Amino acid sequence: MKNTNKILAGLLSAALVAMPFASLGVGPVLAAAGEQAAAGEQAAPEENQIFPYYFSYTGKVTAIAGAESEDANRVLTMESDEQGPANPVLTKDCFIMGGEEIKVGDIVTLYYETNRPMMLIYPPRYNAVIAVIQPAGAAENAEAMEADLFDKELVSQSGLIKLTPGEKTEILDREGQAYTGSLSDSLLLVFYQPDAANENIPEEVTPTKIIRLGQPEADPAQPGAEVDAEETEDFSYTANIDTADIVVEQKIIEAPSAYVAENDVIMVPLRVIAEALGYQVTWEQDTQTIQLNSAISLEVGRDYYVYMRMAPIELGTAPQLKDGSVYVPLFYFRDVLKMNNAYFFENQVVIDNQEKMY
Repeated sequence: MKNTNKILAGLLSAALVAMPFASLGVGPVLAAAGEQAAAGEQAAPEENQIFPYYFSYTGKVTAIAGAESEDANRVLTMESDEQGPANPVLTKDCFIMGGEEIKVGDIVTLYYETNRPMMLIYPPRYNAVIAVIQPAGAAENAEAMEADLFDKELVSQSGLIKLTPGEKTEILDREGQAYTGSLSDSLLLVFYQPDAANENIPEEVTPTKIIRLGQPEADPAQPGAEVDAEETEDFSYTANIDTADIVVEQKIIEAPSAYVAENDVIMVPLRVIAEALGYQVTWEQDTQTIQLNSAISLEVGRDYYVYMRMAPIELGTAPQLKDGSVYVPLFYFRDVLKMNNAYFFENQVVIDNQEKMY
């Protein structure tokens, strides 16, 4: 399938950011950014750029992590000749065209929201909200596909296409049922036959199929968005920490839920994570002490972490005993065990020795 929103996937960075992706000046300026990065320069965002509501990535699925649980987020390993490798996150709320199961070997187009926070790492990890599996044997570029926010005139936010539905246009809701309501100001997934000779922008198209996905949620970062005062006061990026997957070395593990301590520190269960990392874990009931291998130890209730022959380390938060499990601050794995990464992002607690993200 042709995808009008293909972008360069290989952004390299050692930062974990929490800002709208569009504000980084990607999209139309990515090629220039790549050239300038090679020369040691930094590309400046162009003013008044218009971005689509979604960016996309198309590639072949080579592996799936977390597939053993229907409720868990799944991390895909994907390859693309045009966009490079990627490790997208497929949440249980992701809209999958036709409700099909994504399998290793499938060619899939994933869409992720332009203004959502994302990690600038390589391979990139997109948080997919739409997935379309390319049918086996489908001719490349046989049909164009576009996912975007369409205004009252049915012009896409990217400004590339304008819809003129015809009598033969199939219009469905996200459950696959016929939809007869308004398409204005809606998030739509559109399929159409492109006209190579048409040079107008926006290109006026008559879709073969339209799927109405809903309407966008109000974005507090956008002018005019209505925000409930109580919701604003209670907002926290760790609000769903108790439902987060714990991912150790790119594998989702079965573990007690993480939680946030009174000082806003994320606490995670030590034993299951340490064992997943290959440590031998020993518990001394009398002293409330845990030992990892032979030279790493800690004591419940005491901010005193021992690592090898180094001076004891204070993290500002002591280990805690909760529901029969010993919990340590998430950054224990980075600051004491010297792991490259230990962070919470997009409802995942991630601990690994992959390329550093900060």
